[in-house]
Amino acid sequence: MKQRFIIVLSLLLCCTFSWADDPVTEAIPEQEIGKWRTYSPSSAVEIPAVSMEFPIKVYVATYSEAPTPHVSTILINGENPISIVEKSGLLLKATDDYDPEVTYSLSIIETPDPSIVKNLEQEYGNRLKGTGNTTPSVNSLKLDFGSETYIMILHKTLQTFVNYGSTGTEIIPANKAYLPITPLAPETPSIRIVEESETVTNLDNCAENAERSVKLFRNGQLYIVRDGITYDLMGRTIR
Repeated sequence: MKQRFIIVLSLLLCCTFSWADDPVTEAIPEQEIGKWRTYSPSSAVEIPAVSMEFPIKVYVATYSEAPTPHVSTILINGENPISIVEKSGLLLKATDDYDPEVTYSLSIIETPDPSIVKNLEQEYGNRLKGTGNTTPSVNSLKLDFGSETYIMILHKTLQTFVNYGSTGTEIIPANKAYLPITPLAPETPSIRIVEESETVTNLDNCAENAERSVKLFRNGQLYIVRDGITYDLMGRTIR
């Protein structure tokens, strides 16, 4: 009986040590090649460098009003991995090597070291904010950033940031990023994303693109009309 107990205990200890050695990860939601997506990790994580094994480029973004409102991206995982704090606001873009059948994950850092884990706002001037594992309302964010702040979210179809929250009670999902801004003009157009490889001087047609996108309220909901097609804020076509 005693020998049997020792064998069972040994098996349990082996299982425990095996589990302890397994890395704890956080899965990235499915991406679409060449399309922007926002993301915000629930924990401090390490992001791998871009490769065939991790075919996702991860960016932060700065914001400028001139010559037209736009965010400029900065790639943070090009050749080296990077460790970042929880609830960081990120932009993701999958490369041609991306496989939708594969689940890509980030390693969770259980004991973050401030000298290694980056605060992206301090490091890069990142203007994107993240929800992490929370689901804040627009009104609750306005309490943090000021009542005049516009909460901008990425429109999946238009691939621009648009003003979110006609009533203020709208909820931003967990693990998403948003852009809080206080614009100079009373009306905020959609905000274009300028990739790091582009230059601001290539924004000559940005004003024209902004004019082609029209915001309208219908039954208390905000819609975007572009090229004669009406979209909701999730990018779905409204018939």
